[in-house]
Amino acid sequence: MKSKLITSTLVLGLLTTGSIFQDLAAQAETTSSTQIHDIQGAGHTSPLKDQRVEKVPGIVTYIYKANNSYYFHLQTPDAQKDNNPATSEGIIVFAGKEKPNVKVGDLIHVSGTVREYAIEGYAEKQQTDLPLTEIDARPDQAGQITVQKTHQPLPQPVK
Repeated sequence: MKSKLITSTLVLGLLTTGSIFQDLAAQAETTSSTQIHDIQGAGHTSPLKDQRVEKVPGIVTYIYKANNSYYFHLQTPDAQKDNNPATSEGIIVFAGKEKPNVKVGDLIHVSGTVREYAIEGYAEKQQTDLPLTEIDARPDQAGQITVQKTHQPLPQPVK
């Protein structure tokens, strides 16, 4: 009887430990992704310029089409903000020619390449205006947009 009790206790302990490690691994996976404020950085250009980012979480706050391409604004959920006034919690996502399958209020993960760009305009714009940071998530550039949850409350406006 004593050996059954020890075996049962050992099996229960292994199952519990396995569950704990799975929970820790899942938590590490969700917290180790790059955040919008990491991409934006505290300077005028992104510290991750021209680098690939994976599964950047955010809530879609605005979708639009300009120059025959689709874009949307992505903002960090309030609970994940870094509260650093030098870093932005919002970013533009460049989706390309096809309308992305997202809606305002969707919590999504975006993978793509961080780019700096200047909006087209007058000839000197490239030399006189600061560029905007975006995630290039176009499918033909290995970008990916994955909806995690729908109908999420919008984050507080970025100030």
